[in-house]
Amino acid sequence: MDPTAARGSLPKDMRCKHCESARLYRHGFTATGVRRYKCRDCGLTFIGADALPRMRIPIVIVGAAVSMFYEGLSLNAIRRQLNRIYEFRPSDSTVYDWALRFTRTSLDVTRDLAPQVGGAWIAHETEMQIGERTVWVWDVFDEETRYLLASKLSTMRCSGDIQRWMNLAIQRAGRTPEQIMADNMARRLDAIEWAGDSHAEHTPDPSFSVAQSTLATESIRQTFTSRKRVMRGMANMAAAELVVGGWQVHYNCLRPHEALDGATPAAAAGATTTFKNWTDIVRRDAEAGPTPI
Repeated sequence: MDPTAARGSLPKDMRCKHCESARLYRHGFTATGVRRYKCRDCGLTFIGADALPRMRIPIVIVGAAVSMFYEGLSLNAIRRQLNRIYEFRPSDSTVYDWALRFTRTSLDVTRDLAPQVGGAWIAHETEMQIGERTVWVWDVFDEETRYLLASKLSTMRCSGDIQRWMNLAIQRAGRTPEQIMADNMARRLDAIEWAGDSHAEHTPDPSFSVAQSTLATESIRQTFTSRKRVMRGMANMAAAELVVGGWQVHYNCLRPHEALDGATPAAAAGATTTFKNWTDIVRRDAEAGPTPI
């Protein structure tokens, strides 16, 4: 039988994910029951419309895996959840590769966000282990909107790193704060002679006061506990830096905040996005074309 005989039952406007041809036919199912199609022009197969080119897994499964990763589930727990919900159990390395690949995409699509933040910021320091190294993650966010302006992973606690981190926050905010509240970072912040970053465009000259405030940071301390769970067991510094950035996207744009009546910090700061979840980000990557992991 000519395989094009079943063409009338194909989804409307379906095209080959490899060559964009409309000359397709059904080609059985995957082991997990997902419909497979084959192109008569390029001869390649692919699965249903909601899957990435050159990937056999539907976008919704990939998005769910990345979301679980940033919610702090272990790789094994993610695999169990995917198997329970979708009857699909990828390897640990596959889930990890998805997380890194689509973290890069998330950083690209949020690069130009311009949050509108207030004048009171909170600086916070978290100590953790990456392999055998002790590192510190510095965060600075707006007290009013809870928007996380800058996160930096550092192997040293030197004034130069702190200054570059704060200049990054100022550049992202487009303004300097009036006051920074900090815990054990207050003395180091106060001791630095601040000057605008001459290498960064549109960075105002910093001029602010620093206040010691354990209470201000205690209210958000638990927020960063989930990031420690995300980064547990990591040994590669480059991957850890990438995940710090991905967690910042997750926190700002995708994770509802109780103090904001269920809104995200990005919404509270007027930094609108075109995506609502990690599945949307994965789909954005698919529309732009696949990138190597």
